[in-house]
Amino acid sequence: MSHSIDSPDNTRAIAWVSDLNPSSFRNPESPSTLSPSSHTSDPSPSKTSRGKRKRSNSGNEEKQEITPSKIPRLTRQALRTIPGTSSMGKNPSPQKTPTTRKGVSSTEPDHVKSKATVHDTRLALASIGLHYDRPGIKDKYPAFFEVVENHLKVERASAMAAHSAKQCIEYSYENATTNEKSYHEGMKPLVLKDSYTGTSNKRDFAGELKRQEMSFADDDNLISRPDMLFPTCTLPYAGKGLGLTIPKPDWLYGMKQNLYQWPQDRVPDHVRPYVSFGADLDHPFFAIENKGCEGTFEDCENQCMRTGAALVHARRHLNRLADPTATTGLASPPASTSIATGPDPDSFYFTCAWATGMARIFVHWFEDMGPEEEGLMHTTRLKSYLADSEDHLKEFRMVGHNIYDWGIHVNQKAAKAAVAKIVERAKKERAGRT
Repeated sequence: MSHSIDSPDNTRAIAWVSDLNPSSFRNPESPSTLSPSSHTSDPSPSKTSRGKRKRSNSGNEEKQEITPSKIPRLTRQALRTIPGTSSMGKNPSPQKTPTTRKGVSSTEPDHVKSKATVHDTRLALASIGLHYDRPGIKDKYPAFFEVVENHLKVERASAMAAHSAKQCIEYSYENATTNEKSYHEGMKPLVLKDSYTGTSNKRDFAGELKRQEMSFADDDNLISRPDMLFPTCTLPYAGKGLGLTIPKPDWLYGMKQNLYQWPQDRVPDHVRPYVSFGADLDHPFFAIENKGCEGTFEDCENQCMRTGAALVHARRHLNRLADPTATTGLASPPASTSIATGPDPDSFYFTCAWATGMARIFVHWFEDMGPEEEGLMHTTRLKSYLADSEDHLKEFRMVGHNIYDWGIHVNQKAAKAAVAKIVERAKKERAGRT
């Protein structure tokens, strides 16, 4: 569809273009600037010709004399060539000014251009030995993953009821577009309860009595703390740092420090950072990294990789301090080999990447490659759950509470045994100096 120069739409467009540069359109037969009203009269296209480009003697900006007959028809295609507009009838939008950084032209500001992408971070982590869900790794070590997954499969009396699952789905639907902190502060206690029923439907009567007796004798002392900054020494591959910052998970689970049976000041100073994370949390075993609707799930996974690697590194260092004779850093290397290779069964940990629509459980572990190669830190996916599925939410709670039990009764016991060995050795060393 063509537009005549006298059409109302073109009159408005010419008025707008004239406002951009009022001196750009002049009639050589009249000193006055062309106005929208002059175009509404009957112009005589055949009697005019295109003017020439001139510069004034005073060095002022160039002016171009253009006769009305040579003004291009103001179609949508013509208007797209005018800076700051894409179609007729729309307000002009400012163009990004290209910037040059190190000789490369870009429309992005320098601070945006220099920011590492999620993919860059993932590659950087792999370059220093932190690997994400390597294909075929579960098939390579089936016995190890069977042990890990068995900790997560226990049926619980704290199973989520159907009405609770629906409540979680409704909350997620109504709050998915709120900010990250608001969403997860409401969603987390609906799914994972810090105060939970630790009994199992499958435990027999004698086992249940034993469990209750143990509970009365030793309180679980499970605690969780938000935004807990890890000690610097827990960072693996110190000095290689590309893509590896000090972890600060949104939630960290561990044990209260009053579980020790000895005075805290008798624990050597060089041991404390590998045991105590923060003022009142010992033996961390599970971390949650959150993202809201404006974050990416892959970035959340990268944070889990860093946090999980730090947990594994701290535990392996603690095990080496407890047993300096272990050549691989394991608390109990296999007796059949002088140098253990493969997964370290004494230093795996769990994390959860949790966004508004999905949560994913990871296990983090160390693979010893032998004396000639540096070992690898692995992040392996175990389970994924959607926030709009009742079955997924029920299993998510079951797995989360089973991780609590593992941290309280399995991980804590082994970690405290390692610390006890270190403290006992320190006592002997002090006695030998007196």
